[in-house]
Amino acid sequence: MPEAKTCGRVEGTLCEDRFSELPEDLIVRILGLLPTKDAVVTTFLSKRWRYVWTKVFQLKFKDSDLDSVDDNLGSDDDDDDDDDDYYDDDDEEDEDEEEDEDEEVYNELESEDESKKSVWMFLDKTLQLHNAPVLHKLSMKLGRRCPTDVDVGKWVANAIERGVRDLKFKLLWSAAPITLTKTLYSCKSLESLTLSHKILVDVPFTACLPSLEELHLNCVVYKDEDSHVRFLSACPVLKILEVTRKKDDNVKRFNVNAPSLLSLTYDNNYIDNDVEDTGGCLIINTPSLEKLIIVDSSRDYCSTEDIPCLKDAYIDITSYPDDKLLKSLSSVSSLELNLTDEMLRCFSTIHYTRLETLKIIPVRKSDWLEPLMLLLGNTSKLKSLMVNYETTFKPERLPLSWNKPTSVPGCLSSELEIFEYREYGGRVEEEQFLKYILSSSKCLKTVKISLRPKLEEQHMMMEKKLKDIHRASSTSSQLSFFFK
Repeated sequence: MPEAKTCGRVEGTLCEDRFSELPEDLIVRILGLLPTKDAVVTTFLSKRWRYVWTKVFQLKFKDSDLDSVDDNLGSDDDDDDDDDDYYDDDDEEDEDEEEDEDEEVYNELESEDESKKSVWMFLDKTLQLHNAPVLHKLSMKLGRRCPTDVDVGKWVANAIERGVRDLKFKLLWSAAPITLTKTLYSCKSLESLTLSHKILVDVPFTACLPSLEELHLNCVVYKDEDSHVRFLSACPVLKILEVTRKKDDNVKRFNVNAPSLLSLTYDNNYIDNDVEDTGGCLIINTPSLEKLIIVDSSRDYCSTEDIPCLKDAYIDITSYPDDKLLKSLSSVSSLELNLTDEMLRCFSTIHYTRLETLKIIPVRKSDWLEPLMLLLGNTSKLKSLMVNYETTFKPERLPLSWNKPTSVPGCLSSELEIFEYREYGGRVEEEQFLKYILSSSKCLKTVKISLRPKLEEQHMMMEKKLKDIHRASSTSSQLSFFFK
């Protein structure tokens, strides 16, 4: 094998800045994918980059004091990978006034500790410099350090003037809720809107949002009882609605009247143990609805019109649903119930004509085994069944009683293919239930069982015990165990 030739001298290699040679439109699109503060930093790379960031179509701002808060709006993962080699040392020292202003903005921000500064200053300066004719998305999440004398509403107005399509505004300052500009409720370009916390929803009678398809109202306050009604009536093509209620939001009767709505998530988890009847209610009139999630511990009454298109439902309520809701649930294909045994008995009276996936989450004081067996008797097409104790408080204290049914539900003998039991506790009643399911289900293909963390020391013994259970589908089913 001939020797490889080597060079007698090492020649310097000149690194080309190929990224800067890309078309500006492409660079703008790339910068639009970055957190806004990282996009702004590129202004100091060279003269070529000074104003490129000002043309991006979306801006995202998040206060540093929100990092430890669970943020339903998502998070901006800022990668602080600044490299001094990116800076152009050959730039002219004589800058014009606009360059000085840009650098002043950046230096002002850099002079403060990242954990202490508020994004509002950066946001204000950035919106002054940003000059893209259209702003597709603006996300603002401001924390408690945001000064209460700042006109934060002007940023929303700025976005509306430039045809914003996706607007997210979360405000957690110490001042009272603010009223946003009336033009927000007549923005023709807006397709997705999220309003969160210290915002007063005051919808004018002239409101019209012809393009709005997605609306999130998270712990806001309403001007009056009818503000949310006017809001929804102004959205003729609304498809997704998510509402999280808070105490004293000025609404007793929350009326969801939205003919075009496809998905509704309603969370009203405020509990007042001193009040038996809150006088509140949830009224649902959504004939096109396909997905329904209700989490309501307030004991408010729930009333619905027929929902003939409903496919998926998650129900976690403390008040009894009306007959129309029960009727609508009879046609769902996927159902998740987080209920007491009394509520489960109520749902076990429904004949489910299309149900294929069922998840049961036992809750406090729930003796769920018998009503579950009644429910299974009304689900002739069930393919997947899960019992999930993961969120149950002290599941070992739940009352359980087991009475073997006199007849096997049809779904077990001819349909059930997947069975999962999360945080199995090994109690006698649980074991008897498990034996019944495995010995009666002839079509089972997958069985997954996880043990409660406190039972890890016994897992070998329990695993052997469960594997010895007779299975009607033993030739084809796979039995898996998981231990946390």
